[in-house]
Amino acid sequence: MQLTGGMKFGWLVIGALMGIPGIVLAWLVNADKAPQVKSDALKFAIIGFVIWIVLGILLSLAITGMVTAVVAGAMGTVGGGYHYGSSW
Repeated sequence: MQLTGGMKFGWLVIGALMGIPGIVLAWLVNADKAPQVKSDALKFAIIGFVIWIVLGILLSLAITGMVTAVVAGAMGTVGGGYHYGSSW
């Protein structure tokens, strides 16, 4: 028995949405199955978890960059600062 494409995608989604409990679930559910099935289920659950972590880090960096740009822009409009376009 081998995992189909849909089953692999399912374990990927479970790993992404549930995280570490999803990986444990993949291991427990497939403990009595063929070694290849168990290995594939664990592999795709771990891949889903890693994808979720990477997307979270990228989203955090994007939001942090946007907030930093907004704060820097707001601080630039406060009087008394150095303005490149202002006259002497």
